[in-house]
Amino acid sequence: MSGMTVVRSSGTARRRIPLSRRYAAALDLVGDATSARSRRELGDLVLSGMAQVVRGDEVSLVEVRLDRRRVLRSMAGPTAMRELPQPAGLWLSRPIEHPYFVHYLRHRDPRVARLSEVVTPVELRRSVYYPLFFRARDIAYAGYVTIVAEPRRSVVVAVNRHATELNDDDCDLLERMRRPLGAVWRRLEERERTAWPPAPRPIGECSVTGWPTDPLTAAERRVVELVVTGMANRDVAAVLGISTKAVEQHLTHVYRRLALHSRTELVARWHTGVVD
Repeated sequence: MSGMTVVRSSGTARRRIPLSRRYAAALDLVGDATSARSRRELGDLVLSGMAQVVRGDEVSLVEVRLDRRRVLRSMAGPTAMRELPQPAGLWLSRPIEHPYFVHYLRHRDPRVARLSEVVTPVELRRSVYYPLFFRARDIAYAGYVTIVAEPRRSVVVAVNRHATELNDDDCDLLERMRRPLGAVWRRLEERERTAWPPAPRPIGECSVTGWPTDPLTAAERRVVELVVTGMANRDVAAVLGISTKAVEQHLTHVYRRLALHSRTELVARWHTGVVD
């Protein structure tokens, strides 16, 4: 994708890292995670730690409400999803069509799975995610692990690579961290739920669902989630399968409900996560 700088990791350099050192780094990551004070902080630790432990070129952590087909939280590094309007727009509007979630909903297996194990090359190229998500981000290989697996919700860590497949050692490292990280996530979630006074609910990197009182309809929310990534109205319409005029009408209603006057104000409100 133009404007996106991708730093490739050398396969030779990767082989020089002793496996014992990576296992030690995994233990350090789990230890640091137990000291996290919020799920956001835990997410930041996972993004930075997984890049070293499992040698990921890009790492993401996502929380998805499966029954409602909604992204509740989405974090990615080193390139934030908000800097990638097209992939972000597709992910926010159609998360359950991602090849991993198609596989997960079919098998409900939280254990580590490689992209090559959940979808065939032919199926991947036929997927709407191939041109707009994988090829646009130069992702050739990936591994996924579900750290929180519930009937209606899941929290998934994805490790993406540009040039080399995850080997068995990489998958073993991911699997060893799955349960400890999931336990920390649930503990922090419970702490945030019972905190008094309640902690403010921040908007996720690519989601407005954290707005207090959730003043928007589902259709309006889908439009806003794409608009704030920088997508033009015609692109939002193409992703959602509606007309450009329908997008404009939704935005008009959103501006009226939130007492806004422009797209710029909408983006600023999204960044602060505050609704008056």
